[in-house]
Amino acid sequence: MESENFIQHTEQPKKDLEKINEFIDNRLKNEKLLSIPQKHDCEIVVAVPVYNEDTRRILEQVKSLLTQTYAPDKYEVIYVINNDNREKENDNEYKKIIEKNKKILDMPIWKNKNNDNFDSFSLEEQGLIKQAKKLNLFVIDKSTAGNEIKDCNVGKARNRVLAESVQRFLKNNKNGIILHTDADSTFDNQKHLEIVAKTLKENSDAIAIAGGVKYKLNLDNNLNKKTTEIEKHLRKVEILKRIKIITDYLNNSLEKFTDSKTRFSGPHMIARAYESALIGGFDDANRAEDVNFGKSLENYATKNGKQILGMRESLVISTSLRESTRTESSFGHFLKDDFSYKETVVDYPFPHISKNEFEEKIISYVKNGEIKNHEKLKDLFTDADNKLLIKNSALVEIENILQDNDIKNAHNPLVAKWLMDNIGVIEDWISVLYKKKYPKIVANKDLYNKLVIEISKNPNGLELIKNLDASFGEIE
Repeated sequence: MESENFIQHTEQPKKDLEKINEFIDNRLKNEKLLSIPQKHDCEIVVAVPVYNEDTRRILEQVKSLLTQTYAPDKYEVIYVINNDNREKENDNEYKKIIEKNKKILDMPIWKNKNNDNFDSFSLEEQGLIKQAKKLNLFVIDKSTAGNEIKDCNVGKARNRVLAESVQRFLKNNKNGIILHTDADSTFDNQKHLEIVAKTLKENSDAIAIAGGVKYKLNLDNNLNKKTTEIEKHLRKVEILKRIKIITDYLNNSLEKFTDSKTRFSGPHMIARAYESALIGGFDDANRAEDVNFGKSLENYATKNGKQILGMRESLVISTSLRESTRTESSFGHFLKDDFSYKETVVDYPFPHISKNEFEEKIISYVKNGEIKNHEKLKDLFTDADNKLLIKNSALVEIENILQDNDIKNAHNPLVAKWLMDNIGVIEDWISVLYKKKYPKIVANKDLYNKLVIEISKNPNGLELIKNLDASFGEIE
C-alpha cells in the first residue's frame, strides 16, 4: 500500500519510545482524551490552538480545508480551545473571551460533540457546516471551568494538542505528520496537504518542513480604524525591516536570516510526530515558541543524519494581520500604539568607513603627525555628497590645534573652542561628526531598490532577497 512508505512502519528504539511516552504522559496526565480513535488511513493531523476567536474564523479555515484534494480520511483536524485558569470574575473582557470560546465549542461541526444547533448561523454558514461533516474535525475543551490550562500561553496550548496527536499516531503504529497552524489561517492551495504528504514520502530523511506564510490585513473590527492608513503604515514597516536586514547583511553582522528558508513560523510548521515528541515539543512560552521548535528539530536532524526542508517560497499558508494580542509579538500590540505616519528613517546604509575606523583614523593622524595632510582630512570630513562637514579655514586651524594625543576628550582649551566653533559640541564630537558624515536616510522603496542592487553583487545576495520575499511576500 502506498501509505506504507509514508507512515514509516519502523521499529523505534526502546529509548526513543520511552522518551516519546514520557512526553505524552507529562502532557496528558489527568487529561480527557478524544473518544473517537484515529482512522487507519490518517497520515496528517492539522493542530490548531484557539483563543478568543470568532466562529467565522473557524469557518473560513474549514472552508479552505473543504477544497483540499487530499482525501478527508487521510487527515484529521484537532482544535484546542484554550484559556488559563486565573480568577477574573470581574473582568468583562475575560468574560467575553470565555463566551467566544464557548460559541466555538458549541459549533455543530465536531466529530466528538453531539450538537445540531444551527440557529446562530446564517444560511450560508449552515450549508458550510453541513459540508464540514465529511471532515474529521475534533475539538479539545481547555476553556470551560475546570478544564483550563494553568497559566496558559500559546506554547502550552500547542503542546496539549501536539501530545494527543502524537499519541493517536502511536496507537495507529505510524510516525505521521503534524501540521501546526493558527485559527486565522487558510489553505489557499487546494493541493496543500497533498504536497505535504508527497514531499515527506519522497524525502524519508526529512523530519520537518518550514512552510511559508502570506499575511493579509484582515481586522476583526475595523470600524474605528482607518484600514487604508494602517495598510500604508504596514508597508513602511515592511520596507524598514527589509532595509535593516539587508544593511546588517552588508555590514557582515547578519547570521541567522541567511538561513531563514528553514526558519519556523507559527501559522505554518510541519513535523513528524515522533521527532516532535523526542525534542520535547514546544517551549511553554508566549513568544518564539515556533522559532525555537524549529531550532530544536534542526539540532535533532543534524545529530541524527536527518534534514529540515525549507519550503517557505513554494508551500504557503495565508494568515491574518489583526487585533490579536495573544502573544508578545502579536500584531495587535502594534495597532494599540499611537503610531506615526511620518517617514521612517534608518542609519545610512552605504558607509565607506565604520564609526570605529573613523575614530581610529582621526586619532592616528594626530599621533603620526599626519594632521597637516589636508587631503586625508578632507576625505574624513567629507559627506556622501562630497561636501565638507567643516569650513576650509577650519582645516588650516586644526593642524595647529589638534596636536594633543588625547583629542577625543578635548581637554585642551584650544581644542574645545575649535570643536565648539566648528562642530557644535565638545564631548563625543567624533560621533557627532560621523553622524553628519553619514546622516540618517528615509527608508522607502527607492532606498530598498538601491540596496537590492548592492546586495546582488554578493554571491548570496539574491538568496537573501528570496528569503525576504518568502517571509514578507513579494514587494510590489
